[in-house]
Amino acid sequence: MSKTKLIKNMNDFILGCIMLVFGLFIFLNKGIIKNNVATNTGGMFARADVYIRMLAGLIAFLAFLLIIKAINFSKSKEVKGFRFVLNKEIALTALSLIIYTYVLPRIGFAISTSILMFLLVLMLSVRELTGGERKVTKKELYKLLLISLIYTIVLVIVVYLIFSQLLGVSLP
Repeated sequence: MSKTKLIKNMNDFILGCIMLVFGLFIFLNKGIIKNNVATNTGGMFARADVYIRMLAGLIAFLAFLLIIKAINFSKSKEVKGFRFVLNKEIALTALSLIIYTYVLPRIGFAISTSILMFLLVLMLSVRELTGGERKVTKKELYKLLLISLIYTIVLVIVVYLIFSQLLGVSLP
């Protein structure tokens, strides 16, 4: 008689635990935002800490669901052990986000976010198109450049309008 494992998918379980701790840390941390002042135009919901706590609460909730999903309630024999994957897209995304947090206060929201989104959309579109198996043709590259440019412009405008007009928050 073989024993069934408690955890069905170890990657989901570990990621869920890490993100649950991360989400709860941010949600419960009193000093996460400095100079936390509500503006007249946006009210209480324009405060940065409210937005960050809402995101942290969502992260913690989804992490909890991921942990529950990873548990082997059905006593299935098919279990997945831990497997760490690090490819160039993951490394480049992490590096670009680190650089983004550094340059955002220096060059502003519109320019830094546009550059970040353009590069990430282009990189991930190339990966999606080729599967990492082949080179992109010139025709495909022009199409991907155009799609990335359009997506970037639309995204930056929409985010700017939501924060500046709807929420009354000034962006850096």
